[in-house]
Amino acid sequence: MDQLHENLLKRKDFNELMRKNVYGAEILTEFDSFNTEKAVVWIDPLDGTSDFVKGNLSAVTVLIGLVIDGIPKIGVVHHPFKTNENDG
Repeated sequence: MDQLHENLLKRKDFNELMRKNVYGAEILTEFDSFNTEKAVVWIDPLDGTSDFVKGNLSAVTVLIGLVIDGIPKIGVVHHPFKTNENDG
């Protein structure tokens, strides 16, 4: 079983709760393939530009998302900058 399917199985109860109470539609279902004409990928390589310019690196992120047929599927938020000596 691939990693996507394994993670979806682990989150089954949470996904069902989100479908019923928040989105009212199937948003987090298994998918092996999809029509790329219906897919939108967005990338914000430097979210928090003004904070970056001011040197406030802890407020800067990279954002990536995937929407298929108007339904959000995947989102990633990454903090690219080490902000103190204790950060990995």
